[in-house]
Amino acid sequence: MMRKSAIRKTLVAGALAAGAAVAVMPAANADPVTDPAHYSLHNGDFVVYTDFPAALQAQKNGKQVIVTPYGTSKPIACHDNTAPLDDCWQRDDFGWYRLQKQQYPQIGTVWVHLT
Repeated sequence: MMRKSAIRKTLVAGALAAGAAVAVMPAANADPVTDPAHYSLHNGDFVVYTDFPAALQAQKNGKQVIVTPYGTSKPIACHDNTAPLDDCWQRDDFGWYRLQKQQYPQIGTVWVHLT
């Protein structure tokens, strides 16, 4: 009986450890720039969220806001042939991460780098 309990505890601990490892892994490792037929760089279409008043006027100026620790200093690639921009990714220190697209009435489209 003690043996089954110890094995069960070990399996539960292993499952929790595996779950924790998955939780801290990068969200995506795709490299959209290697597929130039479908992605291109769009850094010029973004305004950094800390750039006031440009961030508040981004929608009016045809730009989109980006909330990321890298601003526009790292490559931002978006799927081509879509208007407005769609499926955007930013390269960071660990690879390519998909940016989450959000809409705000006063600001317009905001892309967020979630880690």
